[in-house]
Amino acid sequence: MFKKLWIPIIISVCLFLLQKPASAEIIFSEDFDGYTDFPVFDLLTGWKNEGIPTLSEGADEIWYGGRFEYFDSGTIDQELAIQKLAGGGDPDREKVAHFEDEAGLLFHLDTSNLTDVKLSFDWKTYHTNPLQDRLVVGYYIEDLSSNSSLLGFGSCTGEGESGCYKDFFTDNFDTGHPILDNAAAENWWATEWTQILSARSPLWQTETDIALPEGEESVWVAFWLDNGENDFGKIDNIIVTATVVPEPVSSILFVIGSTAFAVRRRFL
Repeated sequence: MFKKLWIPIIISVCLFLLQKPASAEIIFSEDFDGYTDFPVFDLLTGWKNEGIPTLSEGADEIWYGGRFEYFDSGTIDQELAIQKLAGGGDPDREKVAHFEDEAGLLFHLDTSNLTDVKLSFDWKTYHTNPLQDRLVVGYYIEDLSSNSSLLGFGSCTGEGESGCYKDFFTDNFDTGHPILDNAAAENWWATEWTQILSARSPLWQTETDIALPEGEESVWVAFWLDNGENDFGKIDNIIVTATVVPEPVSSILFVIGSTAFAVRRRFL
């Protein structure tokens, strides 16, 4: 009887002692270094691979393409590219993503079982107007893949299919009155998104340990260029770290304790 009673207690003690302590882990990482093919040459940007980053071409994560405000021309895909920087003078930023004309890149996180979620990335701008153009970064807490009021993204496996794209401006704000429509789009960003950065710099900058929401099923992070046809925002070395919340020891002990209690009652 006593041997059977002590078995659950011994197991619970072992689980408690063996439980892995919480520690920060990388949950999203992208440096675009997997890209090897740059078939298009542009006088402004040099060699590039046009379109959204895709897994089959060298991306490490699933990316989405979006358009946020009134734009000059072109499709979202035409405003995005992976660029190979000329000269090789900065090996840490040899291959980067760039975007222009109110378009940009987004990725999605589920932080429901995470704490201490932190974002880091490198960025710069090129050929930007000092009075208007900015690289803009922010996050949105809601599922943009199913929000009917915003007609969000569809199914996206990371290969650049139609579900990986969303023209927020055209689909949700464009009524044929550019000034009023753009004001509505700007208000959506200002009120529904949390802005992390709005700046320009011809030199590479590094942002580290930016807090992202924890305990949320859906967090979208966006990088885009506000204004700017043939002006570019560039990003690289995007990393998100977080602490994974371990299963509470109390719940394990409760289950095993209940088992021990049942065994004890059986033999009393």
